[in-house]
Amino acid sequence: MAGTTRPLRIAVTGVGSFTQRVILPGLAACAAAEVVALFGPTRDKTERIAAQYGVGAVYDDYVELMAQTPLDAVFVATPNDTHHPLVMAALERGLAVACEKPLALTVAQAREMHVAATQRGVPTAVNFSYRSSTSYRQIVQLLASGELGSIYHFSILFLQGVRADPALPIAWRMQAERGGGTVLDIGTHVLDLLRWWFGDIAAVCANSEIVVGERSLPQGGRARVTADDTASCLVRLQNGVTGVVQLSQVAHGRQTYRHVALYGSAGSAMAIDERQGPSEVHFAEPGGSFRLLPPPPALEVSFDEYPAFHLARIVRTLQGEPTDFPTFADGLWAQEAAEAVQVSSRERRWVELAQDMG
Repeated sequence: MAGTTRPLRIAVTGVGSFTQRVILPGLAACAAAEVVALFGPTRDKTERIAAQYGVGAVYDDYVELMAQTPLDAVFVATPNDTHHPLVMAALERGLAVACEKPLALTVAQAREMHVAATQRGVPTAVNFSYRSSTSYRQIVQLLASGELGSIYHFSILFLQGVRADPALPIAWRMQAERGGGTVLDIGTHVLDLLRWWFGDIAAVCANSEIVVGERSLPQGGRARVTADDTASCLVRLQNGVTGVVQLSQVAHGRQTYRHVALYGSAGSAMAIDERQGPSEVHFAEPGGSFRLLPPPPALEVSFDEYPAFHLARIVRTLQGEPTDFPTFADGLWAQEAAEAVQVSSRERRWVELAQDMG
């Protein structure tokens, strides 16, 4: 697909919040891509969203979509338990595929998807959306420049309040059998960031919990929550650096709050942001206090500019251009690491990760 002169013909599957806030606006702003079809389970909703973005074809049957629509790529943004079958069907057609994280329900599924894409030689991408965030790209630059020196340790908080209200009815993100849970939802982001910044994780020691254990059903009655809503994790990297990660989706008052702190021999850095608020990096030299460190102009992407910037990176990757955007290989690695966290919590022990996963 590299060097193609016409726009990449993409079908987007899933019409949830991220699709509406980021994927469709971002693709609409990308001259190199054209959304030619939209798939969703509720036809009225899907048609309404398609009309908003000028998408001509609407489907509530994925088999029909695959059979009838000329495509170059598919962006899978449906619930986690559907990723594997939808991706495999697209790969069978030889299409490039972008997929939401986590890549699959299980490591076995993720590996099958990665192997199939590799065998067919098609480009892939995994939507680790924070890879396009200004503050985290700035962290990469600080680490590469040596301004932090040798990293001693780190701490990461990732807090949301999306499941804090016990009165919220049960949804798929609260069901382990559908791929829900804090570890797979936001934990995979953190695991991917750690690998991006520092390299592979050597071992984890974790504890995850279900704080709100029961929810109402839309049709009445109650159902048991089966997916974790909080998790704490000690992490040891292959390079010997250690740190702690705290995850929660039951944090009242938090939208999507992240606090990353890296402490090194030559300085310390903090990246702090919350949805729709400023994304800031602060730096402290030895003996000094933290001060705001504005991003270089080449790295700065505003909240409003983010969808176009992020989706343009994904489109270039799906076109087969050389990029540093995460692929199915990275998605498989994150799935391995997330499973290690889950096993550690369940078995109450440190879990070692293979040095050459995938």
